[in-house]
Amino acid sequence: MSSGSAAVLAVPTPPRERAGFGGFIIIALPILFACLCLANKFGIGEVAEVPFGGNGGIFASDANEFHIKLKDGRMVNAGLLAGYYERNPPEKFPGLAEKLIRSQLGLV
Repeated sequence: MSSGSAAVLAVPTPPRERAGFGGFIIIALPILFACLCLANKFGIGEVAEVPFGGNGGIFASDANEFHIKLKDGRMVNAGLLAGYYERNPPEKFPGLAEKLIRSQLGLV
């Protein structure tokens, strides 16, 4: 779940460099197209960019997160859902990522 102000995005955004832990640079890739696809598939088609929800320490970041609004009003981090596809590529495991996501979200 997310809290705080959120800007609902409608168009892809360009890559942005952000400062990460230990001075490493994190590239916020132009993943909004994937977020919108996931938002349409599992939610109501809305993607919100929200401030990082970590508690600080080694998990501090100045990069925002993309959250998808589900039909029941819950917000879920789009990166968590995208990770299912990354770990279970459709060309190797057809339908597995979607099945796992639906199960995790209680959409079965």
